[in-house]
Amino acid sequence: MDSIQDFNQYKDYLLDKYQGKELLDIDGSEIHQTKFGETLKIVQKEKIDFNLNKCNNINNINNNSNNNNSNNNSNNNNSNNNNNNNNNNNNNNNNNNNNNNNNNNSLNDFKNLLLSDLKLISGIGDSKEEKLKNNNYTDIKSLTKHDSYCNKAQKICDMIENNDFIEIYNILKNKKYSYDKRIKSCTLADNDQFKFMDIETLGLSNVPLILIGIAEIEGKYIKSTQYFLRNLDEEKSVLDSYLSHLDEDSVLVTYNGASFDVPFIKNRLNKLNLNCNHNFLNLDLLYYVRNLWSHKLPNCQLQSVEKHIFDIERENDVPGGYIPGYYQSYLKNKNIGPMIPIIEHNKIDIVSLASFLMKMVNE
Repeated sequence: MDSIQDFNQYKDYLLDKYQGKELLDIDGSEIHQTKFGETLKIVQKEKIDFNLNKCNNINNINNNSNNNNSNNNSNNNNSNNNNNNNNNNNNNNNNNNNNNNNNNNSLNDFKNLLLSDLKLISGIGDSKEEKLKNNNYTDIKSLTKHDSYCNKAQKICDMIENNDFIEIYNILKNKKYSYDKRIKSCTLADNDQFKFMDIETLGLSNVPLILIGIAEIEGKYIKSTQYFLRNLDEEKSVLDSYLSHLDEDSVLVTYNGASFDVPFIKNRLNKLNLNCNHNFLNLDLLYYVRNLWSHKLPNCQLQSVEKHIFDIERENDVPGGYIPGYYQSYLKNKNIGPMIPIIEHNKIDIVSLASFLMKMVNE
């Protein structure tokens, strides 16, 4: 679909297809009660192997070992099959333990990398770092015994030891460290800190948002929760529901969120006199795509990343510019059809962000 006519025809098709259907017919949907009234909540879960500490080379070695073991076992006599099966089970258990050890090693390696960089301490630049290292202050731990830098060094050591991702990330950002090192610092965070977020709106500014999606990691699953305005009176309920997912340790993960989603939400909160006391760290992955993958892409649109990096191409995706018209058609016709691809589009966006982040960190 490329033209206005195509998208109008698609909208008419959706109106016809979903005639008589209700929002509660959508999988995972329910009426959600807030202190400001009701809204629609849609919850779905899917499996994901979300791990920001993987060591791909070691995993490949383990896979090769498994293949070799399988080939050797096929050549053994039948009388040894039971023993071989037991050995395979033990090998699998050992591989799981090895993967856990590799994850810990990757995290420790990154911590050691941070500790070796004296410039993390305010007041230390390249020349000062060189002088300190020549005087046997080889890492930040050794600076805890320095007369001038002991307190600052101890503070940094405590941050690293306690995996204080938000503080470490802000230091790296303020000191203009490379995007590669900043994104690697995500290994310090707990998975449940990440809140993958995207919004759909009726325009670029000073208009209501109509849908907020937020995805969270829960063990081996990613859970997407979406809040949808059944009518424009539900915006307070949707915003309040969104805020209920966040606390002071939350890290927003967005795509162009620094320029659009986050300030848009703040504007709507202020407009509706809703309080939000936290200034959440926002990992806007658009900046990382530009710096890490732009040479592989025709442009840095989210769908381009999906297509050229992940080999995923969406079908019947409705661009943001058509969303206001689709929503107005939903209201006018009391027909959920035009909103079905918008809701699906939003869910794919937030789930994709988890894959983006994992690939960026683990490459």
